[in-house]
Amino acid sequence: DSLGQMALVSRIGVERDSVALGRELEALGRIGSPTALRTVATLRPATTWGNGQQAMALARFGMRRVSSPEAVARLSELAANPSGDVRWRAAYAFSRITDPALIRPQLGTLSRLALDRREEARMFALGALGRLKEVASLGLIAERLRLDPAATVRIAAARALSGYEMKSNSDPARALAGAVADRVESVSLTALDGIAAAAPKLKAFGRGQGFHLFDSTLVAVASGGRWTERQVASALVALAALDPDRAASLVDARMLQTTDPRIRARLIGAWGADRLPGLIGAAADSNSLVATAALDGLVTATKAIAATDAGASARARPVLIAALDRGDLAGMTTAATALGDSLFRDPTATAALIRAADRLQVPDDVEPLVEVVKSLTAAVGDSGRINAALERQLRSADRTVALTAAGAIKARTGRDVSRQVPTRSTVRSQPDDPLAILSALGPQPVATLVTTKGTITLALDPAGAPTTTASFVALARKGFYDGTTFHRVVPDFVVQGGDPRGDGWGGPGYALRTEISEAGYDRGAVGMASAGKDTEGSQFFITHVPTPHLDGRYTIFAHVTSGFEVVDQLQIGDRIVRVTVR
Repeated sequence: DSLGQMALVSRIGVERDSVALGRELEALGRIGSPTALRTVATLRPATTWGNGQQAMALARFGMRRVSSPEAVARLSELAANPSGDVRWRAAYAFSRITDPALIRPQLGTLSRLALDRREEARMFALGALGRLKEVASLGLIAERLRLDPAATVRIAAARALSGYEMKSNSDPARALAGAVADRVESVSLTALDGIAAAAPKLKAFGRGQGFHLFDSTLVAVASGGRWTERQVASALVALAALDPDRAASLVDARMLQTTDPRIRARLIGAWGADRLPGLIGAAADSNSLVATAALDGLVTATKAIAATDAGASARARPVLIAALDRGDLAGMTTAATALGDSLFRDPTATAALIRAADRLQVPDDVEPLVEVVKSLTAAVGDSGRINAALERQLRSADRTVALTAAGAIKARTGRDVSRQVPTRSTVRSQPDDPLAILSALGPQPVATLVTTKGTITLALDPAGAPTTTASFVALARKGFYDGTTFHRVVPDFVVQGGDPRGDGWGGPGYALRTEISEAGYDRGAVGMASAGKDTEGSQFFITHVPTPHLDGRYTIFAHVTSGFEVVDQLQIGDRIVRVTVR
C-alpha cells in the first residue's frame, strides 16, 4: 500500500543495518510502484550484500512488469561488480524483466555475463539472451552449448537456441543436434525438447539442410542402442513434430516394446489428429499416466480438426464425460477443464460436471473440484441446477474452492457473495500431533533420502516450517515415501517427488497449512508442492539452481547439505528407496 511504500522508501536511503536494508529492498521489490522503483534504481549501497539485494529488488520489480531504462542501466553497473554474488543476481534480474525492448540495449552486458566466471551468471544471462532472439547472439549461445563445463549452463543454452529459426545446417542447428549426445542426460533431453520446439518453424522453410540434420539425429536416437528410454521417447516426440510420416511407424513400434507407463504416456504425445481412434481408446487405459496423456492428446487433436470435421467434438465429448465419471483425479481434472471449453460445452457435459462437483471431497480432491467449478461458470443447460451446485460449493470448507464458486456465481448472476467465503480453509485431518513430533526431534534434525541414484542429506527446518516438518517426519517414519518415484523433473529448475500415485496427483490424505518463512530458494532448497494456499500434502521438490521467484510462495522445510550431484542426476522414474530421520 502507499503508506507502506512511503515508509520503506524513507528508510532505504538512511538505513545503516545491511540486513534491514536487504529486507526493505525485498519488500519494495514485491509491492513497489514505478515511483518506488526510481528510488531503488538510484540507490548506491555501500556493501556487497546491499548491491546483491538491490539487484534482487530490481528483479522482483521486473517480475511484476515494473521496470525502466534507469533500472536496467543500474543492473548493467551491477553486472560489472567485482563480486560474483552480485553479478549473478544482476543476470537473474535481466532474465526476469519481461519487456525485451528494455534489455535489448544491454546485449553487450548480457554477452559478457554469458562468459562470466560465475556459473549462475552465465546461466541466467543465456536465458535473457534466448528471449531476445538476436541473431548476433547465436554464435555465443551455440559456443556455450558446446563448450561450457557446467551442465546448468549447457541446459540454458539449449533452451535459448530452441526459440530461434534454424533455416539451414547452421552453427546453432549443429550445436543443438550435437547436444543430443551430451554426457549429461538432462542436457540431452533439453536439446531434444528444443528440437521439437524448433520443428514447426523449421518445417516452414522446407526440407533444407537443417531439417535433414535434425531428422537424421532424431532417427538415430529413436533406434535405441545406447540411448535411455527417456531419450528415445523424447526423440520420437520431436520427430513427430518435424516429420510425422516418418515418426508414425517408429512410435507404434516403440509403444509395443515398452511396458513403462511413463514412456507410453510420453509417446502418446507424439500422436496427432490422425490417431484420434487410438487416443480415444487410450483414454480408458487403466494407468492414470497413459489415460491422462491420451485425454490431453484428444483435446488437442479435436481442436486441431474441429474447423474441418464438424463431428469431432461430438466424438470426443463422451470420452471426456466418461473420464469425469471414472473418478481418477488426474483424468477428472483434464476432462473438467476441457468440458468448460465452448467446443465441448453442452447439457450432457453440464450434468456430468454437477455429478462430479457433488462427489468430490476436500481436501484430497481440491484440484479437480476447482476445475469443475470453473467449467460450471459458463455451463449451458438448467441454470437453476447449475447455480444450486455452485451455492453448495460456496459453503466448502476449502477456501480455494469457495472462492472459485463465489467468482462463478458472480459471473453467472452478478451477485457478489464473496463475504460468505471463509477467511481460511478449515478442513484438516492431519493424524499426528506436530508438537509431540517436534519436541522429540532435537535441535538439528537431519533427513537422509536414499535414492536409486545415490544419497541426499537434508537439514530440516522445524523453526521455519514446524507443521510441514512434523508431517514429513511422521510420513517418513511410517515408510510412506519408501518406493515412491520422482515424477517430475525440469532441468535447471526442480526435481519433484513424494507422491504415492507417482503421477503428481497423490497425497497423504490430509492438507497442510502453507508456512512462509524468511528462507529463500537457493540451490538445494526443499519446498512443498501445492495447488494453492493451504493445499500442501506429501509432495516436495528440490531446486537445481537458485529460484528466487519462488520465495514467499511455497513452504520451505529443508535444505540439501550433501548429495547435490545426486539431485542433478535424478530423472523421472528414479525412486526413493527409503527416508530416515535422525
